[in-house]
Amino acid sequence: MTVARTSASVDVPRQPTAAGARPVARTAAAVRLTAPGPAAVLREIVLVTALLLAYQGGRLLGGHDRLTADANGLRVLQLEQVLRLPREQDLQALVLPLEPVVQAANGFYAAAHLPVTALALLWLLVRRPAVYRWARTALGAATGTALVVYVLVPVTPPRLLDGHGFVDTAELHGQSVYDASSSLTNQFAALPSLHVGWAVLVAVVCVSASATRWAWLWVLHPVATVAVVVATGNHYWLDAAAGAALVGIALVAARHRPLGTGPLRTGRRPAP
Repeated sequence: MTVARTSASVDVPRQPTAAGARPVARTAAAVRLTAPGPAAVLREIVLVTALLLAYQGGRLLGGHDRLTADANGLRVLQLEQVLRLPREQDLQALVLPLEPVVQAANGFYAAAHLPVTALALLWLLVRRPAVYRWARTALGAATGTALVVYVLVPVTPPRLLDGHGFVDTAELHGQSVYDASSSLTNQFAALPSLHVGWAVLVAVVCVSASATRWAWLWVLHPVATVAVVVATGNHYWLDAAAGAALVGIALVAARHRPLGTGPLRTGRRPAP
């Protein structure tokens, strides 16, 4: 009697490939669970830390031409009037009587920008390395471009533009992050707003990396950031729009860059 032997293997559907190309079987779960090794994690932490430090240091390259910055700030206001955008002063008038809200906004502006971005990248690095690679590439491209714009096109933020009714809410409540380091910071790096740009990036990549509907709550992060940067007098509406557009372009470009979408190397040989 001949007994037929069965195989324990299960065929995995393969994605269609071009003629002559080797078919590759990959599932979303496999991509999500391919965690990088300790060396890869350490390397990426050092790389991102260097990027953030370069961002902080790069802001020192400009910020010395007040007359040009003021003129550019006025041009931003004039363009907003042509586009019939709401007045930033009107938003400030709504929130200024709400002292706890203003103080919370000042704190959010000063403290949330870097930590939220760093923690989101760390989570992606450990849990969603393929999406992390995309986010890191886009973040570097957008930040580098913004630093060049800050040097070439200084813009005075609303809080420093005299004679137009803007209020520096952080200065008003003694929460300004520029008091002790104004000489070490380019305060005319207003356009584009990387506070808004990074918040948009965090929301997009975290929603893309999550399978739950709760992930859409990340959209509240850039919405809150836009409200905060305008209400505190740190940015114009167009600064926020420029920051979001810059990051959007960087995300699209990084998505179509093969190097930016592959998983990180783990240092381990793939299973046979």
